[in-house]
Amino acid sequence: MTNATKLSNAFGSTTTFRHNGLTNGTIYYYAVAAESTEGEGAKSSIMAATPLADISATNYVAGSSSAKPAAPKSVSAVAASQQVAISWDMPKNQLPTVFDPAETPTQAPVISAYNIYWATSLITDLKKANKLTLTVSKEVTLPVTFVHNTGLTNNTPYYYSITAVAATDVDGNPLKNAAGTVLSFESPTSSQVMAVPEAKKPAAPTGLSATSGAQQIALSWTASSTSGAVYRLYVSDKVPASPEELVASQNLVAITTTPSYTHTALQSGITYYYVVTAVTDAESAPTAAVAIALR
Repeated sequence: MTNATKLSNAFGSTTTFRHNGLTNGTIYYYAVAAESTEGEGAKSSIMAATPLADISATNYVAGSSSAKPAAPKSVSAVAASQQVAISWDMPKNQLPTVFDPAETPTQAPVISAYNIYWATSLITDLKKANKLTLTVSKEVTLPVTFVHNTGLTNNTPYYYSITAVAATDVDGNPLKNAAGTVLSFESPTSSQVMAVPEAKKPAAPTGLSATSGAQQIALSWTASSTSGAVYRLYVSDKVPASPEELVASQNLVAITTTPSYTHTALQSGITYYYVVTAVTDAESAPTAAVAIALR
């Protein structure tokens, strides 16, 4: 991020932070990095958010217009490989309670759905954005989480904005006015957030060791701390400039789900170099290279 302002120790030991003193309607971009006495780690994916003025409901007053539910708040997005999980909450006074006389429902409304608007660029016109609808019941637990996992591409930014919809009463019946006209109220849009799906690299295995035998080498290593990882074992009979170079050679010996492997049918008098990586959605960094001469 260029021209970024660092909020030093913004989180402390917690994983939440409220950034105050911002300007409503202005887009702010955020990335998070862990920091210790050894320095700052890699930054997270960038998220965009736009603070908006709170919209709260008031009491029923016939004759007032422009009634809407309050906008969803505390919107966040967490990316994984080819998916984004969007979460949001609602203000306590979330229901529309002020109506134009012609649009006064005969029953009190409840939030019955959320519209998730999304695009691959900043959303400036909802009519041009893609739209997904999540239908909910009155028992829905807040905050709400929706996983968008259809048709997304890794390393592409996705922007999201959420609205709340009140179209039913507490019993799930369609809202209607006294004349029987079906009613539906949609809130203003939430703050906009951005996330970039990417294949997450698992934790690398460690402690690769090798023992030679009769035309074979037995290898073992400490498993990755990432669950569900499989392992790729690479070999070379030439000194690699780095472990990464050995992986790039693509001289793959084996793919295994266990942290050990015996490489057989080898030639005596040759020194072999090995590294191991862990693989889930992506491939981890390699272990340090291990060299062993087969006598």
